[in-house]
Amino acid sequence: VVSSHTSRGSCLVPKPALDVYHCEVGRLLNMTASTIEPVSFNIARKRMGRNNFHEELYPSTLSNRESALSGTAWSSGENAPPN
Repeated sequence: VVSSHTSRGSCLVPKPALDVYHCEVGRLLNMTASTIEPVSFNIARKRMGRNNFHEELYPSTLSNRESALSGTAWSSGENAPPN
């Protein structure tokens, strides 16, 4: 996406917010001086919509919401494997 506005910052949208039925594999929010512009990354497929989930595009990922370390432990230099 080409924009005439200068980008002030950007961030990726978390996976649970993506439109998986339209093969969206990523979404970037681009902040300019006056707007926030969403940039969607989709995979082209012949069949899309509510009844066509493409499991091969969305591999399983860690979903445990508990962190392996507290902020204090991490800042003191401790390491731990992910949960």
